[in-house]
Amino acid sequence: MDNQGTIHVLSKRSLDWPECDYIVSPSYGIVYCPIPKNANTTLKHILVEAEKLPYDENLHINIHNYLDTYKIGMTLREYSYEKASDFLTNSIYFKFCIIRDPLTRLASAYFNKFIVDPLEWPFCRDVIATVYERGGFRPDYEKSITFQQFIQYLYFADEQVFCTDKLCLDLHWRPQYLFVGNHHFELFKFENINKLFDKLQARLGHPINKSVKNPSLSLLKEQQSLASLNERYDLFYPFQFHQANFLPSVEQLYTPELKELVRAKYAKDIEIYNSIED
Repeated sequence: MDNQGTIHVLSKRSLDWPECDYIVSPSYGIVYCPIPKNANTTLKHILVEAEKLPYDENLHINIHNYLDTYKIGMTLREYSYEKASDFLTNSIYFKFCIIRDPLTRLASAYFNKFIVDPLEWPFCRDVIATVYERGGFRPDYEKSITFQQFIQYLYFADEQVFCTDKLCLDLHWRPQYLFVGNHHFELFKFENINKLFDKLQARLGHPINKSVKNPSLSLLKEQQSLASLNERYDLFYPFQFHQANFLPSVEQLYTPELKELVRAKYAKDIEIYNSIED
């Protein structure tokens, strides 16, 4: 799993999650383990654009749907089991993954999915429904949930990958160690992403667009200075942030109790994150 870990072959003759979602760049010998909220959109754009594929407006509308829909040879699911195994085990390929501090990753997920684009995501509606139904209330999708309720939901949710109820964790807040699995990736911290950008640029042989495509991040940078240090922002509902026209910093969003819930639930992620050299 880490930079010194053992290389493992695929455990099945067919690809399941997470391997089926791994991104490959055949032209440059790259394998990328994508994790939502970890510069995932930016890195997919970098790798797809490097392949110089024919222009397709769908790519620029939603690159995630583009890669899921079209067979362009850039997802591991498009290859035979034997070739997929070669991508994951052959040392000639540069295999990498970005790991993020769970505290900031979850704050980014809440900002982006519940505040910036409210009600757009079906998986967010499932979270809202679960929170309200646990309390014996009818779901109020317009009101949504607070950050405190979101973290409490995550703490009690089942982290299984495949299940049929609403307690499964969506990809945007699923623990990162589940994406990496037992495969050997070179790991980079999200906070030190420029180290990866430098390595990718050298591998690709041309400059890359390093801008992080994250609407919640840009909004946060612009407006967090307006937040008061005395407010309990973990108790705000999304509409209250819109009314006040600001987002707090990550540190202002968390209480000590919420931090402890995240550290308990995402202990494996924190262990991996702390093992990566700065």
